[in-house]
Amino acid sequence: MRQLASQFARRQSGSKLPHSIGRLRPVEKLNYEARGWTLDVLNVVRSVGKKEFYLSDIYLRDEELARLHPKNLHVRDKIR
Repeated sequence: MRQLASQFARRQSGSKLPHSIGRLRPVEKLNYEARGWTLDVLNVVRSVGKKEFYLSDIYLRDEELARLHPKNLHVRDKIR
């Protein structure tokens, strides 16, 4: 995580690290499985490509998350 943040900071031409990156710090504290799920959901949210979206936009990609996490039998519930 720190490496990602420092790479991002370098790309910002010396600007201070944005507050939004700092908000990801709690993800570091999650165990491997929870972190994998959280990051996969965030990637799906990013793939929507909009700043504002509906939960139904994410539900359209629930099969992708189910494929990545086959033991998760409650994908839609956990997306919320």
